[in-house]
Amino acid sequence: DWSSDVCSSDLAASGNPFDLIERGLADQLPLRLALARHQQRQTKLGPGRSPQRKTASIDGLLDFLHAFGQPVGVDDLLAGDIVFLQRRTGRAWPAIVSDVLDADGQPLVITLDPVDRVAREQPLAGFAFRHGFRLGAAELARIRTTLGMGELQAASARAL
Repeated sequence: DWSSDVCSSDLAASGNPFDLIERGLADQLPLRLALARHQQRQTKLGPGRSPQRKTASIDGLLDFLHAFGQPVGVDDLLAGDIVFLQRRTGRAWPAIVSDVLDADGQPLVITLDPVDRVAREQPLAGFAFRHGFRLGAAELARIRTTLGMGELQAASARAL
């Protein structure tokens, strides 16, 4: 399970939120490819379902996680969960729940600040929680099956 032992030193030190989440998935899912295939699938569902967002966008990621992720509440977070957090103003931004706890026993979150693009572990209490998702083994298998990504899993297994 990729969610165990998630800490900021294991994840992208710089880049964008997709780098952060993709590293958190520990090569179990090529996130950008999954987002692109999800968007293609949405456009094939019929008229009026044309994509209105870029594939690798925060909104596209949120749509993807709503479609495939297991929703989790703020009180049920585990290391490796993907959360969308918001400061006082502005849009919600994705982060990863760390395995490190603060003094009150609450998990820290690994954020990749959109301004300086540096990964940091920060207290969850410093943000407004908007959404939480878990991509466990069952969810990853469903993504691979639904989006025709099983060949990627087989290729990864052969590489080991």
